[in-house]
Amino acid sequence: MDRNEIIRSMINTSGLGLEIGASYNPVMPKRDGYNIRIADYAGHDYLRKLHNLSSDHIEDVDYVTNGGPVSKAVEDENCFDYIVASHMIEHCVDFIGFLKDCETLLKPDGALVLVVPDKRNCFDVFQSLSSVGEMLDIHQKLPRKHASGKLFDHLAYAGGRNGHIVWPHGCPVELGFVHSLPEALAAFQLAEASDEYRDCHSWRFTPSSFRLIVNDLHEIGSVRLKEKGFREGNGPEFYVSLSFDGQGVPVSRIDLAKNIIREISEIIVN
Repeated sequence: MDRNEIIRSMINTSGLGLEIGASYNPVMPKRDGYNIRIADYAGHDYLRKLHNLSSDHIEDVDYVTNGGPVSKAVEDENCFDYIVASHMIEHCVDFIGFLKDCETLLKPDGALVLVVPDKRNCFDVFQSLSSVGEMLDIHQKLPRKHASGKLFDHLAYAGGRNGHIVWPHGCPVELGFVHSLPEALAAFQLAEASDEYRDCHSWRFTPSSFRLIVNDLHEIGSVRLKEKGFREGNGPEFYVSLSFDGQGVPVSRIDLAKNIIREISEIIVN
């Protein structure tokens, strides 16, 4: 199966769905007949102009969030059979807040499907893994933008292989930095001087580290969603479905923690 087929296999595609941040690469295109609504940070006219693409590539946006909670833009609760967010959650300022927002929008038997970048096989390769403690701190403080230091790290430690910022698992091509320290410092200073939102990967995971985080957030009562399904990809992403009635991760916490070490050790450094 290709990636979209994997994602669709994790949900009931006959229901009413919401795709968050579909932009120019929707997983569930309206043109293919899916009963789907689209939420994005800006309207379709702006996105089409930004990416220089037509409505054939960027479909109409139903809910404009302006960077705020999706549920506020939707103005409803418990209304979607499924939510899809591809390469989106790593950009969220408040990881826990995003999951709780999706909980508000999902029907009791609904599912949230996340496509998550695997830090081993993308430009996050040199960055440290995210933690529950870090997420709890952010959720308590409710900032509206990423910390300036995260903007610095996003550029200073971005890695690549021969000019590529994503690559297949086990790729042996030599690693290098993508940006310079002066570029990273400039991004930090710009963020410090303005309240404007500036985008970056705020959260970084391997498959097992993500599963452990979701497990622990549920166990401590921060979120109600639990793992319902998991599929590992063959490169820069993996796939997770979460639901209220999920069985949770069928692996112990300690085994997940050990798996994280094994996963990191699989990175080929040349």
